[in-house]
Amino acid sequence: MGLLGEPGTLTVASCARVGQPKPEIRCTGSFRSDDGRSTDPAARFTVNPSLASGQTTGLDRVDAGSYVRISPAGTEEYAALTLFGMALFVFAGSGFASRANSTGRPELRAGAVGRVGLRLGQAGIVLLLGAALCAVIAFLSPR
Repeated sequence: MGLLGEPGTLTVASCARVGQPKPEIRCTGSFRSDDGRSTDPAARFTVNPSLASGQTTGLDRVDAGSYVRISPAGTEEYAALTLFGMALFVFAGSGFASRANSTGRPELRAGAVGRVGLRLGQAGIVLLLGAALCAVIAFLSPR
């Protein structure tokens, strides 16, 4: 299985610009799954930019007649955003496990709550590093 469905290749027969005021480019052609088990001689797919007749593109068949193109860069961008959001959530949790002392400097609470706060802070750092790695991979991946 692919990321969203059955991976395969679409060989373009023709493309046409459809719709107003923001036209889409819709292509038709034949789809063949990577494992060779399924084919669709009348596959339709929306693309940007237009593909030439005879050109092939990789995509996933989500349902009968429904196709999506999976981009490694796009996938990494979503992963980076997700990890960044998770890191913010975890850092918020570690903030609840700390308190201000008499000098105004934050310190971890004593006992189990303090240990949980410390572990949440460490998890947040790991999530931020993962988000940074995914962002770099997305930046370097071909579109």
